[in-house]
Amino acid sequence: MPPAAAIRPMLCHSLAAMLSALVAALHPASAAEPVALDQHGHLGQVFSTTGSLRALQVVVPTWGNPSVRVTLTLWDSTARVQRLATRQFTNVADNATVRLPVSPPAPPGVYYWELSDPPSNGRAGVYAIPADPPRPGWAAIFADRVDPSRCLQFTTEESLPAAAWIALLRTATDDHLITEAGRALASDAPPSSLATLAPLLADQRRAHAVRMVFESIPDPEADRLLCAALGSTTGQCRLGIILSLGRRRTPDAVNSLAPLLADADPTIADAAAWALGEIAVPAAGESLLSALTNVEARPGQAQRRAAADAAVVAARRLAPLDPSLARRLLDAVASTPHAAAAAEFALLEQCRLNPAAAPPQLAEWATAEDPRRRHLALWLIQNDLVGSNLTAALIAQTSALPPHVMPGWVAALARRADPAHWNALFSFLQSAAPEIRLAALTAIPDWPPDAEVTSHLLALLDSPDPSTANATATLLRRLPWREVDQAIAARLAPVGAHTNDALLRLAARRATPAALPALLTAARAHPDPDLRAECIRAVGRLATPSVHEALADLAVRAGEDERLLAAIAQAWRDLLGRTPDRDRAIGRLRARWQRLTPAARITTLNIAQTAGGQVALELVIAALDDETPEVRTEAGRRLAEWTSPEAVPALTALARRLPGDDPQRARLLAGALRLCAAASVPPAERAAWLQQLHPLLRTPAERHAWLAAAVLPNPALIALARRWLGEPAVRTETATALLAMCEPLLGTDHAADAIAALREVATATDLPEASNRARDLLRRAGDAVP
Repeated sequence: MPPAAAIRPMLCHSLAAMLSALVAALHPASAAEPVALDQHGHLGQVFSTTGSLRALQVVVPTWGNPSVRVTLTLWDSTARVQRLATRQFTNVADNATVRLPVSPPAPPGVYYWELSDPPSNGRAGVYAIPADPPRPGWAAIFADRVDPSRCLQFTTEESLPAAAWIALLRTATDDHLITEAGRALASDAPPSSLATLAPLLADQRRAHAVRMVFESIPDPEADRLLCAALGSTTGQCRLGIILSLGRRRTPDAVNSLAPLLADADPTIADAAAWALGEIAVPAAGESLLSALTNVEARPGQAQRRAAADAAVVAARRLAPLDPSLARRLLDAVASTPHAAAAAEFALLEQCRLNPAAAPPQLAEWATAEDPRRRHLALWLIQNDLVGSNLTAALIAQTSALPPHVMPGWVAALARRADPAHWNALFSFLQSAAPEIRLAALTAIPDWPPDAEVTSHLLALLDSPDPSTANATATLLRRLPWREVDQAIAARLAPVGAHTNDALLRLAARRATPAALPALLTAARAHPDPDLRAECIRAVGRLATPSVHEALADLAVRAGEDERLLAAIAQAWRDLLGRTPDRDRAIGRLRARWQRLTPAARITTLNIAQTAGGQVALELVIAALDDETPEVRTEAGRRLAEWTSPEAVPALTALARRLPGDDPQRARLLAGALRLCAAASVPPAERAAWLQQLHPLLRTPAERHAWLAAAVLPNPALIALARRWLGEPAVRTETATALLAMCEPLLGTDHAADAIAALREVATATDLPEASNRARDLLRRAGDAVP
């Protein structure tokens, strides 16, 4: 065995030799000869290793081919009994190195690697060199021919033999090398090495690396040696051995670990408790129980916390084997001072071990002063403890709770969402205080949809307690359950059931499609105007073309009630948003015009403006001659605010009929000019409308609007605009508009009209900016500047 001082040079030499071999493989010497795989079918090499084989690498020539496929396999021998590793490599470039990992590493011995599967898309192979001198046991395999005089080039990745690592671990002074030796031995060391390494368990510098080896070898000898070393070590070495025994879960260590629970060193005591909890055999559980309950031998607060934590772990693992001991451990933890976190886990495990006894225990914790215990009890009810029998017991426990605890308890019960006991829960809620019912209702959105629950909720709508009825209505409105809509429709279907105001309001707010007949009936004649308005809005959200007539009749029935008329306007807006034939829909309202009250007619005009279209426009125009002044005024306002240019001719004709001082006339003209300026209006049509509007304009504001819409290269509009150059109120705006109108006409057949207008602007001495611009345009047109 090499001396310790030689281990590091040996490692460096091994790595250097491996690197040199790899470089030689990547850059083959002249003695290397490429051997093609397709000439032999498979090529291989018998070789031996002195360390654990972790991987091998082979350089693959492809004779310039950009990418081929080959398979590399490691066998136990040329007999190919056991395949140790294999991998297919694709897209292998010329002289690329393929690497085959071996996992787990193969121990020192004789092996055979083989390259196979000749590629169909080219050539691939390996390099062969003379074996000078031949190595015993090594041979190249060419198909079925064995050739010991040659060797196929390859490199291996091997770890040192276990003996070398043991020597390094025993004698090295470099902490990094000690750790590396421990890691290497943890995967390769044979059980026979345990006795050699055992004395190092007391070596503070090497103990950690040695324990890595002991923890990795599944041999009873490792447990025996660790237990033996426990009594002869101190400090960090003893602490590490305790932890290793816990990780190995060594039952024979209990007698050695139990006395350490009262050790003067709290670190040792904590580690012993943890290890006993991990070992979790009955003797370990009894030791922890004794440490928690024996007053004379009880350790300090920190040790009690560690023992309590370990006892919970042990109880969880002992529960299937010894339930009685597990329960005693948990009872002890629950009553241990200064171990609140462990006590909470103990409660959880107690309830899991004995669900039948859980309700009274949970009730006790739910009424405790400690808020953490209260929250934990409610969390367990809601999330952790399952089973319908437990749900029934928890419901039965509810009546014995103090009033201030009941809301949280019932809410946690409700969040269990146990369908087997919904009836029992709702029966309890019927006579419960309002705040308890409200707490339960907050949990129902998390329940799965259910017809039975829906029935219970609908019954709560009639609760004499307003807070319960309102909360239930809000909940039912938001629940996305189809069962709710089905139940509402079924209850509203019978004749006479339309008097159930709560159901009607709920159907209206949910817009329940199947309840449309009941909503229509209530919308027509329900005595409560507010509920009637809600039903009307719901009809608008639900209505299809088949009920347009009924919705139009509602406008007749609304009379002068502003609430109903506002609801009708909203219903029609919703309806028109889904109606492709708006003209036909508005036609139904137009047919009922004479039966509408003045207020309903004003609402209808609002609806018509929203709808747009020819029929709606005709309805508004006809309303300008209504016998009611308020209707006529509203019709003029709606027409002036029309949103589509088709209204311009009507606006112009109506403005022409009115006297100049009529406010309606000004409103109509403003609407016509606004629509004329719309970008969607073709220039020719806009010019024609503006020519008709020009004689009607009286005020500067009207003329400003006309000029803004008239910026077109149109000789007729230019001629009309020139008339206002002499009017001070619009002189500047007129000059600006003329410049924009005339410039595009220069160089066209209408250039003379443009030049005449520009000359007039150029002579306007009180408009220097416009005058200078007009002169520039005239010069560009080749005209004499005035």
